[in-house]
Amino acid sequence: MKRLFTFVPLLAALAVAHSGLAIAVKEAGFSPQDVATEGASPRSDPPAQIRTHGSACMGGLGEYPRIEYAGDATSGSALDVTVRDALFGSPAALMVGLPTNFSLDVIGLTGCTVYVSPIAMMWTTTDLNGDAGFHFWIPGDGSAVGLELEFQWLIMDAGVLNVVPIVLSDALSVQVGVP
Repeated sequence: MKRLFTFVPLLAALAVAHSGLAIAVKEAGFSPQDVATEGASPRSDPPAQIRTHGSACMGGLGEYPRIEYAGDATSGSALDVTVRDALFGSPAALMVGLPTNFSLDVIGLTGCTVYVSPIAMMWTTTDLNGDAGFHFWIPGDGSAVGLELEFQWLIMDAGVLNVVPIVLSDALSVQVGVP
């Protein structure tokens, strides 16, 4: 079962971070135009890009949950982000945020790496095949163009012999672009 979301709440979180940067620039005695134009090339809209990367950690039944997508990352389109081959009937969270790369070996989650510094986590349950997913609408007004996000699944897996019974999928990098 896929749940429907839009990028708008994520845009709001990034707008708060952007306004904090604008205040810091102003307090330093620069105008936003100075910063935006100093050494900058003319604005060009970025192309849409989607790629999977990293590796998943092994679940309790020997499975490696993997992240998949359908659709594209252009303004006005839809994007499905799913997990495959996770433990069936398990709570699963899709983490959405900014890129990071942190091995969890040091806390006993051997072979697990976090690729997302989460801004949001959306919970669901995997089906009998170990699959789950979310459906995202990307605004068509161009407000999301240039937005770069990382996605990664966190799955509760009682069969793993880790300190914390979780496994992580590989990651998905998305940059919203123009159609």
